Amino acid sequence: MLLALTCTASALGCTPALSLPSRPAAPPPSPLAAAPQIELSLSDCPLKSPAPLWEKGFSDAVTSSLSPDGSLVAVSGVLPRGGLRRMEVQVYGRDGVLQWSRHLQDPGFRSGWARFLADGEHLALGAFYYNETGVVEVYPAGGGAALWRRRASGPVLVTSSEQGDRLAVIDHLEGYLHLLSAGTGTELARVRVGPAATCQFVASGEYLLVEDGDRLFLLDGAGRHAWEHRLDGSMLREVGISRDASWLAVTTGEADSSVYLFDRDGRLRWKYLLFPGGTNLVRFSPDSRLLAVYNVGRRAGIYLFRTGTGELLWRLFFADGAAHGDISLRRLEFAPDCGFLMVEAVVGTATGPTLQEEHQVILLDPSGSALWRLPLGYDLDLALDTGCGTVVATGRPQVDASGQAFTSVRCYDLTPLLPPAASGAASDRGR
Repeated sequence: MLLALTCTASALGCTPALSLPSRPAAPPPSPLAAAPQIELSLSDCPLKSPAPLWEKGFSDAVTSSLSPDGSLVAVSGVLPRGGLRRMEVQVYGRDGVLQWSRHLQDPGFRSGWARFLADGEHLALGAFYYNETGVVEVYPAGGGAALWRRRASGPVLVTSSEQGDRLAVIDHLEGYLHLLSAGTGTELARVRVGPAATCQFVASGEYLLVEDGDRLFLLDGAGRHAWEHRLDGSMLREVGISRDASWLAVTTGEADSSVYLFDRDGRLRWKYLLFPGGTNLVRFSPDSRLLAVYNVGRRAGIYLFRTGTGELLWRLFFADGAAHGDISLRRLEFAPDCGFLMVEAVVGTATGPTLQEEHQVILLDPSGSALWRLPLGYDLDLALDTGCGTVVATGRPQVDASGQAFTSVRCYDLTPLLPPAASGAASDRGR
């Protein structure tokens, strides 16, 4: 038994119960021979090297967050101020001009972060003491006073609905998910969860999808359970739900390295066997018509399917891993309103006892052909906007001869590198 699903309510038309055997009776996808296999060599991929829009240095470790439309960049960390070190967030425009900043008066905070939420209208700021307790504050993305503050028992996960009316805060040490009003912080519902639970708003913010160990469940706008799936976590790799909540994709690993596609009634629509050895991550296109499974096998493969039928359109593997080091894919995004895909590839190369990771952004056209690659540097954290028109690269802290840490943040405009259909959509989202 790989997967067992049980629906606790019929809000989405779920069947009462369903069991998935290891070899389900489902319509087979199109024959493999009908789908092209692409061997991509990084050496043959056209190289791009645009200058950054701006680059800034910070006198300690910082993290960066990019607003969904790419218009704002938030840089946060515990930075020197007035002889003391205080938790601070600085928000810059796409042109690199400081828009607003905020520092917390308590000098006891030793770590923290600031992140734009999915609605693009709010910025969440977390600040924590040595014992991991701390606070979470929510601000208007454009600046101003904090809308509200909430104490945290330990590390927290914060996400928002697309409309910006509700926030979900998971306090992992406390063991609860809190559904809150974004504007006031008023608690709408509280649900017990485990220490590794994650969540995201789906179906245009109508539901909250929670993955909690072997449980996958939906909460409605009032925090009530809409349905629940039970998963066999021993072989589970990834779970994804389409934006319109019509499709659920589940990938497994080990001996059964496969992708399963369910409809909203809990029925298995198709299954496809994948190469073993990868993390098998999933991503639906914005219109839910395409499903990409990526970082498949030992050569970081990408499989692109038609969601409704399971037809494999193409699969791609990197042909020269030995020449360029170990290659893995950290993320894949569909450029909006077109079939182009943007992936973050990480090439790991051993230099003595250490492993250096070079981060590259690669653009694929709808047929899987690579249009270009953009190397951004080593040992970075990348942030990409929803229009694939802006990328922010944040380095790992470097220490100079005096022992002072220094971190670089660079912002790039990818719009001139995108094909007309994709660049138009990216420009519209950045206005």
